[in-house]
Amino acid sequence: MIKIKGGSIFDEKCDLLILPCDSNGGVTSWVENEIRSNSLPFPSAPLSYGKVRFMESGNYVKSNFIGYAASIDGETITSSNSAIRSIADDILRYCEDTNCSIVNLPLLGSGAGKLSPTDVLNVYAEVLGKSSVTFNVYVPDKRI
Repeated sequence: MIKIKGGSIFDEKCDLLILPCDSNGGVTSWVENEIRSNSLPFPSAPLSYGKVRFMESGNYVKSNFIGYAASIDGETITSSNSAIRSIADDILRYCEDTNCSIVNLPLLGSGAGKLSPTDVLNVYAEVLGKSSVTFNVYVPDKRI
Protein backbone atom coordinates (compact mmCIF):
# COMPACT_ATOMS: atom_id res chain seq x y z
CA MET A 1 0.00 0.00 0.00
CA ILE A 2 1.28 3.44 -0.91
CA LYS A 3 0.39 6.50 1.16
CA ILE A 4 1.28 9.95 -0.15
CA LYS A 5 2.32 12.32 2.64
CA GLY A 6 3.65 15.82 3.00
CA GLY A 7 6.52 16.63 5.31
CA SER A 8 9.76 14.78 5.87
CA ILE A 9 10.71 11.12 5.78
CA PHE A 10 12.02 11.71 9.32
CA ASP A 11 8.61 12.79 10.69
CA GLU A 12 7.13 9.38 11.53
CA LYS A 13 8.32 6.08 12.94
CA CYS A 14 8.92 3.30 10.43
CA ASP A 15 10.77 -0.01 10.12
CA LEU A 16 12.90 1.12 7.18
CA LEU A 17 13.96 4.66 6.31
CA ILE A 18 15.16 5.22 2.74
CA LEU A 19 17.62 8.07 2.18
CA PRO A 20 18.61 9.37 -1.25
CA CYS A 21 22.23 9.58 -2.32
CA ASP A 22 24.34 9.36 -5.44
CA SER A 23 26.58 6.51 -6.49
CA ASN A 24 29.59 8.36 -5.05
CA GLY A 25 27.96 8.41 -1.60
CA GLY A 26 27.11 12.09 -1.87
CA VAL A 27 23.97 13.49 -0.29
CA THR A 28 22.24 16.86 -0.45
CA SER A 29 22.87 19.36 2.32
CA TRP A 30 19.38 18.72 3.73
CA VAL A 31 19.99 14.95 3.93
CA GLU A 32 23.46 15.56 5.40
CA ASN A 33 21.96 17.78 8.12
CA GLU A 34 19.34 15.14 8.96
CA ILE A 35 21.97 12.37 9.07
CA ARG A 36 24.11 14.42 11.45
CA SER A 37 21.26 15.59 13.69
CA ASN A 38 19.90 12.04 14.00
CA SER A 39 23.35 10.43 14.49
CA LEU A 40 22.92 8.12 11.52
CA PRO A 41 25.83 6.52 9.69
CA PHE A 42 26.87 8.08 6.39
CA PRO A 43 26.91 5.95 3.24
CA SER A 44 30.33 4.75 2.24
CA ALA A 45 31.22 5.03 -1.42
CA PRO A 46 31.00 3.66 -3.94
CA LEU A 47 27.39 2.53 -4.20
CA SER A 48 25.99 0.81 -7.25
CA TYR A 49 23.75 3.20 -9.17
CA GLY A 50 20.16 1.96 -9.00
CA LYS A 51 20.78 -0.13 -5.88
CA VAL A 52 20.23 0.27 -2.13
CA ARG A 53 22.75 -0.25 0.66
CA PHE A 54 20.87 -1.40 3.76
CA MET A 55 22.12 -1.25 7.35
CA GLU A 56 20.91 -1.13 10.92
CA SER A 57 20.09 2.39 12.05
CA GLY A 58 22.04 2.21 15.30
CA ASN A 59 20.54 4.34 18.06
CA TYR A 60 17.98 6.05 15.84
CA VAL A 61 14.66 5.46 17.61
CA LYS A 62 12.32 6.10 14.68
CA SER A 63 13.56 3.24 12.49
CA ASN A 64 15.29 -0.12 12.85
CA PHE A 65 16.94 0.00 9.44
CA ILE A 66 18.06 2.57 6.91
CA GLY A 67 18.75 2.19 3.25
CA TYR A 68 20.85 4.48 1.11
CA ALA A 69 19.29 4.50 -2.34
CA ALA A 70 21.78 5.43 -5.06
CA SER A 71 19.12 7.10 -7.16
CA ILE A 72 21.55 9.49 -8.86
CA ASP A 73 24.44 8.50 -11.11
CA GLY A 74 27.37 10.29 -9.48
CA GLU A 75 29.15 10.79 -12.81
CA THR A 76 26.30 12.23 -14.88
CA ILE A 77 24.15 13.63 -12.03
CA THR A 78 21.07 12.09 -13.64
CA SER A 79 18.55 9.44 -12.76
CA SER A 80 16.28 7.11 -14.71
CA ASN A 81 13.01 5.28 -14.29
CA SER A 82 14.88 1.97 -14.59
CA ALA A 83 17.17 2.93 -11.68
CA ILE A 84 14.12 3.82 -9.56
CA ARG A 85 12.48 0.52 -10.52
CA SER A 86 15.62 -1.39 -9.49
CA ILE A 87 15.70 0.48 -6.17
CA ALA A 88 12.01 -0.26 -5.56
CA ASP A 89 12.67 -3.96 -6.26
CA ASP A 90 15.56 -3.92 -3.76
CA ILE A 91 13.39 -2.27 -1.11
CA LEU A 92 10.56 -4.75 -1.60
CA ARG A 93 12.92 -7.74 -1.35
CA TYR A 94 14.52 -6.32 1.79
CA CYS A 95 11.11 -5.81 3.40
CA GLU A 96 10.18 -9.40 2.64
CA ASP A 97 13.49 -10.70 4.06
CA THR A 98 13.36 -8.63 7.26
CA ASN A 99 9.59 -8.43 7.84
CA CYS A 100 9.57 -4.64 7.60
CA SER A 101 5.99 -3.43 7.44
CA ILE A 102 6.38 0.36 7.20
CA VAL A 103 8.82 2.18 4.91
CA ASN A 104 9.36 5.95 4.66
CA LEU A 105 10.81 7.11 1.36
CA PRO A 106 11.07 10.27 -0.72
CA LEU A 107 10.37 10.70 -4.43
CA LEU A 108 13.77 9.32 -5.41
CA GLY A 109 15.36 10.89 -8.48
CA SER A 110 12.87 13.74 -8.70
CA GLY A 111 15.21 16.39 -7.27
CA ALA A 112 18.79 16.32 -8.51
CA GLY A 113 17.95 13.51 -10.95
CA LYS A 114 15.27 15.67 -12.60
CA LEU A 115 12.74 12.86 -13.00
CA SER A 116 9.07 13.74 -13.09
CA PRO A 117 7.47 13.14 -9.67
CA THR A 118 4.52 11.57 -11.48
CA ASP A 119 6.83 9.10 -13.26
CA VAL A 120 8.46 8.15 -9.95
CA LEU A 121 5.05 7.63 -8.32
CA ASN A 122 4.01 5.46 -11.28
CA VAL A 123 7.10 3.28 -10.82
CA TYR A 124 6.37 3.02 -7.09
CA ALA A 125 2.75 2.06 -7.81
CA GLU A 126 3.83 -0.59 -10.30
CA VAL A 127 6.49 -2.20 -8.10
CA LEU A 128 5.36 -1.46 -4.54
CA GLY A 129 1.63 -0.87 -4.86
CA LYS A 130 0.46 -4.46 -4.52
CA SER A 131 2.53 -5.24 -1.44
CA SER A 132 1.08 -5.54 2.06
CA VAL A 133 3.93 -3.30 3.24
CA THR A 134 2.94 0.33 3.88
CA PHE A 135 5.10 2.71 1.83
CA ASN A 136 4.86 6.29 3.09
CA VAL A 137 5.98 8.40 0.15
CA TYR A 138 6.85 11.91 1.21
CA VAL A 139 6.32 14.55 -1.45
CA PRO A 140 7.38 18.20 -1.35
CA ASP A 141 4.03 19.36 -2.72
CA LYS A 142 0.76 17.50 -2.08
CA ARG A 143 -0.59 18.63 -5.49
CA ILE A 144 1.79 16.06 -7.04
